[in-house]
This record gives sequence, C-alpha cells and structure tokens, in this order.
Amino acid sequence: MIKILEPSIGFNEKKEVLKALEKKEISTFGNFSKVFTKKVQKINKSVFNIALTSGSVALYLANKICVADDNNIIIAPSYTFIATISSIVNMGATPWLFDISSKNLCIDIDQLEKFMKHKTFKKKNYYFSKKTNQKISVINLVLTFSIIPDLQRIKKFAKKYNLKVVIDAACAFGSKFNNKPLTDFADIVVYSFNGNKSFTAGGGGMLSTNNKRYFDKASLLANNGKSDLLYNYKEFGYNFKITNLHAALGIGQLKNYNKILKSKRKIQNLYEDRIINKEITFLSKYLNSKHDFWINFIILESVKKANKIIKYLNHKNIKTYLFWKPIHLQKFAHQIKKEKMNFTNSIWNRLVPLPSSSNLNKKTQDYVIKQLNDFK
Repeated sequence: MIKILEPSIGFNEKKEVLKALEKKEISTFGNFSKVFTKKVQKINKSVFNIALTSGSVALYLANKICVADDNNIIIAPSYTFIATISSIVNMGATPWLFDISSKNLCIDIDQLEKFMKHKTFKKKNYYFSKKTNQKISVINLVLTFSIIPDLQRIKKFAKKYNLKVVIDAACAFGSKFNNKPLTDFADIVVYSFNGNKSFTAGGGGMLSTNNKRYFDKASLLANNGKSDLLYNYKEFGYNFKITNLHAALGIGQLKNYNKILKSKRKIQNLYEDRIINKEITFLSKYLNSKHDFWINFIILESVKKANKIIKYLNHKNIKTYLFWKPIHLQKFAHQIKKEKMNFTNSIWNRLVPLPSSSNLNKKTQDYVIKQLNDFK
C-alpha cells in the first residue's frame, strides 16, 4: 500500500542515533538535545527555542504561558488536529471555535473581526465575551497544511484587541512570512517533529519565541520546575524535555533539510502539472497558492465524489481517507462554544490527501497520477 506520509530515514539519522546509544545519552540528559536546538534555530531564526517531547506539549505550554488565569477564552479554528483544542482544554481555558477562510484554510480573520466588534466589550485594556463575561486572551493560529495566511494583518489585529498569538506551525517547520521568521509575528510558535511531518525526530516538538520571559518560563516548567541547584525547585512543573535519542534522530534529519525540502517541492510540482482530470482540483490551484504543502490534497466537487475516489484509490493500493474532522462535529465536543462554520462545513469532507512522503519516487508518483487521471 502506498502511504500518505512516512519518514525518510537514511544514513545520517542512523549515524546520529548510534552515537547517542554509544554515549548512553538516551534520556533527557545529554548534549544531543542542545545540538538539535541549535540546528533548529539556524533554520527558523527564532531567538529562543526549547525542544520538548511533542508538539502537543509545546502547545500546552504556549497557552499556559500566555494566559494569566485559567478561565479565559482562547480563539482557535474548528478545522485542526485535536491537539490544538485539547491543549486549551487541558490547561483550563475555554476554546472558542471559528470558521476557516476560503483563501487559505486558516482561521477566518473577517469573521473574527466581526466577533470582536459586535460580541465583546472592553474593560480596561482587555476584551470580554458578552455571552460568558470571560476575558479573551489568545488566538491559536493554525497553519493548515503549512499554508501561511496574512500574518501582518493578524499581528495588527491582535495588537488592537490586546491578544497574544500562538502559532500552531506543527507541520510548517522552516516556513517564513515575507522572508521573516514566524516569531516576528507571534508571541510563541510551536512546531512538531512527529514521524508524519516533513522533518522528523521520530517524536518531539519545539517551542520558539523572541520573548526571553516566555522562554524562561517554558524552560522552567518543562524541567519539573527545577532551579539550577540539584533537587531544588521553584514550582511544580513537568518532565517535558525531548530525549536525546529523538534529538539525535532530528540532528540527522536536519542534515538533509535542503534535500527533503527540494524533494517535497518536486513532488508537489509534479502533481500540480500532471493532474488533468476535470473531476479533480489540486488544492494549490483551488486556493491559487504558492505555498509548500506538508501534504498534497485534491478537492472534489461533492462529498459523494470524495468518498468514491477514496474507495477507488484504496482499491488501487493507494492509501487515502478523509482528513481532519472539524472539532465542532465531534460528538464529545458539542458543548464547545463556536461561531458559524459555513466554509468549514462545506469543504472538510471534500478534501482527499495524496501520497506526499519526501522519499516518494517518480515511478510510484506516476502511478498515483495515472489512477487520478483515470478516475471517473
């Protein structure tokens, strides 16, 4: 079965992991995590970075640091991976879900503007929901499939309403906006190095910021609240640091950074150029987007067609499925506050992912493209 995504593990990754094993640096103690963090900093250009056990953990810490008291509202899109919302719930805040934009599949900033203008009131320097009287503290901005929205506009909007911005860039490591680091437009940016990402450490995540106070707080919490002195603590914390085994794999992976990026772009360009079936629209053409996609998607004209092509491709030994199911449609999450989801409801079950592994060879991709063009 041809998979949607699988990690590309080669000589460099194996070499670094073996080094860690030989040095017996397999847990959180060791030097590999420091080296990995430095390599990440060279690419994402953030001033401060802390390597953690997962992107989900990084989101949890980011929200916890940005919210002064737990009973606050954090704004987020409904169309996202569950970790975006569970990180809000698990740290005690209240998620408020919004629609996504038809321009970039990221949070609908026009809807958000109307919400803040008509459904909130200002008290001192903060804005509160008219419905619940809760303070609105943070926007969790998700870079859907690694698409970058207008971050300058979002930064200006956040400043106007005194909101912190946490960018969930789980699948967008290495991305920039107007050739500037993502942390230039947000308080905290979070990345994932899970095995299904373009750049992996087998697991792990990164919290990145230009704010030293946020970095110090995240570092303290991630290290069990530990002070510089052995077994002395400043507060209750967590064991959230990345292991050196994962960091070692990440070091090896980032040695291939340019190679992987080039391969992903080549795969995306081939899909875009060669898919000619009028029943199918390649997502970058639908959005008129020039972004590098984490996963390549096609969009079908109806839910029925989407389900039909999934069944067809699976029969042809090409693994695919419907992708994220919006949070507001999850039965267990029905009580979460939300705005109207007009575009989210119309698109989520028409999006079908295509094989997008960086090690996808041309012969295999040609086969996938042929099946797509033969579909009726």
